Amino acid sequence: MLWDIQGENQVSGRCLNYVSGASAMVYVVDGTRLETLPIALEYRCVVESHIGRSIPSIMLFNKSDLAAGWEISSSLISDLESDGIFALLTSCREGSGVGTAFDLITRVMMGKTALMPVMTQRQSLPDMDEPIQPRI
Repeated sequence: MLWDIQGENQVSGRCLNYVSGASAMVYVVDGTRLETLPIALEYRCVVESHIGRSIPSIMLFNKSDLAAGWEISSSLISDLESDGIFALLTSCREGSGVGTAFDLITRVMMGKTALMPVMTQRQSLPDMDEPIQPRI
């Protein structure tokens, strides 16, 4: 089952009801809005605490097609990866990275692969560090 929190800024009891039996989570952060990152991180902590265990999760940094407007640097993403968060760049508008993310999380849930932080090749963003590119 997929469930979209529709931009909710706080973890609600309703959200926790939906994730109780989750096998994996996909968190989406808007790369052009830094304030979406702490919300996604809070959701991750609360969900895992509610479930009572760590589950496979991917944090998607969306809007990679709008590189000039990014507020999230590659060094921040690298710091998250160092903390064990698997990150991928996506662009829903262009369709890039989205299929990769769902393919990867499905393979992890089926036990066919493990999530490891990627820390791979970078794509330039103007006036900031470079974000990571997916590598599978």
